[in-house]
Amino acid sequence: MNRTGMLRGVARQRRVVAELQVGRDDIFLSAWYRALLAPSVKAGLVTPADLAGYRGGPIYIRRSMHVPPPQEAVRDLMPAFFECLREEEDPAVRVVLGHFVFVYIHPYMDGNGRIGRFLMNLMLAAGGYPWTVIPVQSVRRGRRINKSGGQAPFQSSSCLLPRSCLTACSSSSAAVSASVA
Repeated sequence: MNRTGMLRGVARQRRVVAELQVGRDDIFLSAWYRALLAPSVKAGLVTPADLAGYRGGPIYIRRSMHVPPPQEAVRDLMPAFFECLREEEDPAVRVVLGHFVFVYIHPYMDGNGRIGRFLMNLMLAAGGYPWTVIPVQSVRRGRRINKSGGQAPFQSSSCLLPRSCLTACSSSSAAVSASVA
């Protein structure tokens, strides 16, 4: 893709994110969710009904200590999530916290990581950052290293993320650690 095509793509992504900021977030989110998981429906892994809205039952994340909020809370948490995104002025903070909070809420039965990474990229593009791609091999390698007690996942791939996102993440992490202590 040439530079003009990339600039048009970024401009289109910024318009899409601007649409999120006028209160139509649930409409766009569910459309993106259905589009991202359509191949899973076609393969018979999930039914179209599984993609019809926020989860209707409890969910547990394999190999994780995190238990997402109960399904009754999701309908209140998602509007609050979008409101927080609209109020945050710093694009780097919006990206880091937006991705973290979305995956923390885990509003869907399946595909939360995929849609969370997609939202992260939309927010990166809206903030003027390039679209970020983390190769599947890096994800698998990061998981293997982490299980063996080595470096944290993606540490070697952190150069793929904008420096301000890494700084915002470190600052947010330090603030959370300080408030818990």
